[in-house]
Amino acid sequence: MRRSDFDFLLDRLRAKFSGWAMKTLSLSGRITLAKYVLVVMPSYFMQTINILIGVCAEIDKLIRGFICGSSSDSKGISLVNWETITQLQCNGGINIPRSNERNMTYMLKLAFALVT
Repeated sequence: MRRSDFDFLLDRLRAKFSGWAMKTLSLSGRITLAKYVLVVMPSYFMQTINILIGVCAEIDKLIRGFICGSSSDSKGISLVNWETITQLQCNGGINIPRSNERNMTYMLKLAFALVT
């Protein structure tokens, strides 16, 4: 598989959050949209295909940029580092999963189903 094979997935994510008015959304609104829409969109493909690490990093970059308020014309300021955002809520994070770890979890689940 090549990186260009996953351009449709990245384009769908960019199209989704480019339609939202990021200037009018608060930080908590952007976090909620990222958590329940942007994180879930690539899940179907992650359950069936082992996505490249570079593509997973690009997905994380898009989600991180959306939370920070970055757009094509302006760059947002990150108030909290990505490691803190991806931690569980009980540990002080926001519980947004990393794309690569989620993809590996889905692949292990598929392997377990094949073995059993």
